[in-house]
Amino acid sequence: MHAADRKFKRGKGKGGPTRRIVKGEMREGESIEDFVRRTLGDGGDGDDGSSSAGGAVSTNGTSIEVEILDVTNGGEGIDVADLMMDMMRVPLWIPPSLLPYVITCPDELDPGDAKRIKAEVLKGSTFDCSGWDSFERGAIYRGSFVGRRAARTVAAMEGRGGRGGGMSVQKKEEKTSEISSSASGSTEPQQQQQQQQRSGEVFAEVQSRLVDSGLSERVQLFLLEDPEWRPGDANDETSGEYSGPPPALVALSKNVRPEQAAERGRGVKFLSGLSVAATMLATYAYVVSSYALNPTFFDAIVRENDAFVLTSTIPSFLGVLALQGAHELGHAAVARAKNVTLGLPVPLPSLQIGTFGSITPIRSFPETRTDLMDVALAGPGATAALSLAMMIVGIGATVGSSEEALAAMPVVPAALLRSSFLVGSLVSVLAPKVAALPLSQPVPIHPLFVVGLTGLISSALNLLPIGRLDGGRAYRSAFGRRPAVLTSFLFLLVMAIAALSGSSQLCIFWGLLVTVFQRNGDVPPRDEVTGVDATRRGLYGALTAVALLALLPFPGGPGAL
Repeated sequence: MHAADRKFKRGKGKGGPTRRIVKGEMREGESIEDFVRRTLGDGGDGDDGSSSAGGAVSTNGTSIEVEILDVTNGGEGIDVADLMMDMMRVPLWIPPSLLPYVITCPDELDPGDAKRIKAEVLKGSTFDCSGWDSFERGAIYRGSFVGRRAARTVAAMEGRGGRGGGMSVQKKEEKTSEISSSASGSTEPQQQQQQQQRSGEVFAEVQSRLVDSGLSERVQLFLLEDPEWRPGDANDETSGEYSGPPPALVALSKNVRPEQAAERGRGVKFLSGLSVAATMLATYAYVVSSYALNPTFFDAIVRENDAFVLTSTIPSFLGVLALQGAHELGHAAVARAKNVTLGLPVPLPSLQIGTFGSITPIRSFPETRTDLMDVALAGPGATAALSLAMMIVGIGATVGSSEEALAAMPVVPAALLRSSFLVGSLVSVLAPKVAALPLSQPVPIHPLFVVGLTGLISSALNLLPIGRLDGGRAYRSAFGRRPAVLTSFLFLLVMAIAALSGSSQLCIFWGLLVTVFQRNGDVPPRDEVTGVDATRRGLYGALTAVALLALLPFPGGPGAL
């Protein structure tokens, strides 16, 4: 027995939607999708010429009923049959990271352009195309990297009507010779770096040839690892040259972009505005709570009803917002330098620290993994550095302050000063007497420390290697898409365990937000094969270490998570 419930909503007609029921008998071995295609036809048009924009399918044995929502939208309709056909026509070589954008873009790749890429762009290039495939929305070109001399030889042989019987052997020998000469005396990491540099040079040449051909106005290329490759493939000729899956080029329409129309809808704008208001309120509440244990502040609010004392919290409130602004400015500055388009950031409120930071969507494809990493790390890197500096200055200012100055500062439990390994270590080194106080002891602390602590924790959370977080983007850039998926899952699992154990309220709220909004993979770069250099990996490793130290508990402390 089949069971399905499918709904498609693609707009409303001028006269309002109408429904009709199509009934029939399913043939033996026929799927629901095949039945819909056979019953409605390839176009899926209704009897009145309108197009099906939604529907529901129900079955009982082999008898099937299909409820179709017919709409007319300015003469342009999109029907359920078309949508099903689009999904079924997408080949497996379209990677999951590109699939949503390919499906939602109405533009197709011109078959003539697909042929010209093979005949004009790749012919004679250092990407030797051994085979290609295409469908309405894209094309894939499989091959390998060759030297310039081999590329000229291949182009000459193809120009005479074929490569010749000994061409593949000659090509292999030349590639092996080139690699041996370049990799002799090199360690494995150095060889890997040379291979990655080679892929970057090849892709840059192909991109340049695409521009020269005039196709760049209609077509965009992506260099990635062949999605259909499996270890031990009989046609794998990359052994010794390129470890892992062989490279492939995917061509798509220029109008395929990482942006959905629904993300600009009124509902999304309303929720974004609501999130901004909630973040402002939560941040101010967090700042006020840091003064709640101050006797002078408490008496003025509770006993004297003097609301003017709240003005003393404004500098801290603005400081927290300024740190988050620095985070987003870091992203924006590097994105502009790398020609990457970003969407408007949407702040996320937090009951524990005021704000978790912001969701900053990427609206264009970064050119390389290096560009993606630079954009991802610019925000949390700048904020973490500023936050640590503010905390150090704040501790020093607290230790050197007079009693009168201390009476006007925020007052927090000593437990907050040992909330994480990094924070507790700073306090132990710079103010050892304060670190020795009982956890419940109220301690005056300079506002700079309170502001810096918020920025440090929010930056650390965003540096976790999960999905679309800054840390997830950086991890994917450093180690590739496949390892990033596994690492993201493991970190989500750890956060879920911490949340279910009840030991961390921060994990509960942050884990929920990440699971709902940020768990999926992000926009891929055009060149997914070429990795990042060792310096950037080292920087990412250092920032990740700072993040983990900022979240792991200090011995004898309550822990930030």
